[in-house]
Amino acid sequence: MARYTCCLTVAVALENLYQNLTDILSGCNLEILMSQGNCVLAREKPGQVPFSHLVTVEVLVDKFHSKVDATDFDLVVKNGELPLHSNNHCSQIYQRILNASAAYKGWRFITTASK
Repeated sequence: MARYTCCLTVAVALENLYQNLTDILSGCNLEILMSQGNCVLAREKPGQVPFSHLVTVEVLVDKFHSKVDATDFDLVVKNGELPLHSNNHCSQIYQRILNASAAYKGWRFITTASK
């Protein structure tokens, strides 16, 4: 199973975070399955790649360490594919999400740390 994770801190208020995440994930051709509490769950739309390569994205928001103008969250991108090559489908989607997040005008990265 391929799995890519990182911890991000972005300069955005918590109440705006969920809409921003929905915009970014939707822009990466992912459909939002759930957005409530401290979790956003999305998946890749079927039809473009084999079933085992379909990517699932989990965003876990750390409400306890978030500040008024900065929010921490963990990003987990995974699928059932064996990561035999460093440039696999899951890795490509992970990079696409990170690039879209970095270019998003609704916030500014403060820190990014791979896990």
